[in-house]
Amino acid sequence: MISKDTIALVRDRADIVAVVRESVPSLKKAGRRLVGLCPFHKEKSPSFSVNPDAGVYHCFGCKESGDVITFLERTEGYTFIEAVRALAEQFGVPIEEERGAVPTDADRHKKEREALYGVMNVAASYYEEQMRVHPQKQYALDELARRALQPDTPAVQAFRVGYAPGGWDGLASHLKRQGVSPAVGESLGLIAPRSSGTGYYDRFRHRLMFAVVDANMRR
Repeated sequence: MISKDTIALVRDRADIVAVVRESVPSLKKAGRRLVGLCPFHKEKSPSFSVNPDAGVYHCFGCKESGDVITFLERTEGYTFIEAVRALAEQFGVPIEEERGAVPTDADRHKKEREALYGVMNVAASYYEEQMRVHPQKQYALDELARRALQPDTPAVQAFRVGYAPGGWDGLASHLKRQGVSPAVGESLGLIAPRSSGTGYYDRFRHRLMFAVVDANMRR
């Protein structure tokens, strides 16, 4: 297990701009930030932003965000430990390991909880994308307009308003493609097992979706 001090040092020394630029050659200076075309979704206008002072990135289009370690996990498919080791080697950080640490029940509970937040984030991103690309997205846009809301307003974006398509298994199929266990999706109330046959169906269909956030703004 890599020590927490090593991980903190990697985050501090790793040049997030240099790392991101390898995947985002369009990155250009814009004030104290840098902007470019997002590597996580197709776009024509730059909505991807890197803040070198804070060491984080954020896409205002697809909502992907994180630090330099997260970026390598998402772009290269690394595990967290693989990403830390790769950055440590690139930026000359010596690896110190902690051995013999046994995870406590609290540690396991926290890990499970964070995994559930991750799945909810996947679902929220899916609903947001459907409101942009789905053939029936106009129904969602009309419903927003009926509520005097526009998709590009800060309030709508802050609560990650999206559209749950009318099909039976759009989200269920998406979660499966993302490697999410159907049991996890069911435990979160997103999908349910079919009453006959095999497979799962979406609990929410043909409606607007508003993300619920906790005190730390996690979905």
